[in-house]
Amino acid sequence: MKRTILSVVYVASVILFISACSGTKKTTMPEEKTSSAPGMNQLGAGDWKLIELEGKFIPMNSKAMLSFTAAEKNSVTGNAGCNHLNGSFELAANNAIKFSPLATTRMACFDENASSTETKFLAALARITNWVVTDGKLSLSDSTTVLAKFIMLKRLSNDEAKLNATWELNYISGPKIAFEGLYPTKKPTLIFNLAESEVSGNSSCNGFGAKVKIDGSAISFTDPIGTMMACPGEGEQVFYKTLKTITSYKVDDDNTLSLMANDIPVMRFSRK
Repeated sequence: MKRTILSVVYVASVILFISACSGTKKTTMPEEKTSSAPGMNQLGAGDWKLIELEGKFIPMNSKAMLSFTAAEKNSVTGNAGCNHLNGSFELAANNAIKFSPLATTRMACFDENASSTETKFLAALARITNWVVTDGKLSLSDSTTVLAKFIMLKRLSNDEAKLNATWELNYISGPKIAFEGLYPTKKPTLIFNLAESEVSGNSSCNGFGAKVKIDGSAISFTDPIGTMMACPGEGEQVFYKTLKTITSYKVDDDNTLSLMANDIPVMRFSRK
């Protein structure tokens, strides 16, 4: 009889011990985190360039764009057309979205088209309630109407973001003629638009455009297509010829761009 009682007590103790351990595990296991931003895998996939506002086409040279970032408080940055913008936003079910009041820089906007776009764009963002991404295009709407449409642009790496600027040539190797002799009045420039893999600028005489390909620090340019003004001297020919030899690039201190041919610097530019 005593043995039976002891067995029952032992079994009960084991059950209590197991239950206690199970309870302990439940309280110490980390809670599974749920996404605070449903849809961020689409919105955060790239940067979004404004192409249509309230049913009207926006020129491709417009700076208006948005970039979404998921965080404890989801953030949105970009350009309203003239000034930079930033703020936060909330996402909810059924593709609902709400922007906080957005802050902007306060630079004077001398371009009338950019100024008009900025005013209308900021007003539209305050009314947005829904979003949808289809075939690489983002549409933002209020309860009844699509107010803004965007195309997705490639999101730049840190090095690409440094390169994505306007640069003025201050050194070129090869020719026996001094730099000032090659470019006595106007220095060549490069203007990178890496989101669209494009470069434009001036050869010191003619404006031009070309495609640019970047893979890490490697870089190459297609043959430039430009205006056809007759140019004195050899400056333009030297610039185009050297540009075709370029194989890599490096940006130092954010203000100096070196273009290299087989690791040898042959062109150097200053940020404008």
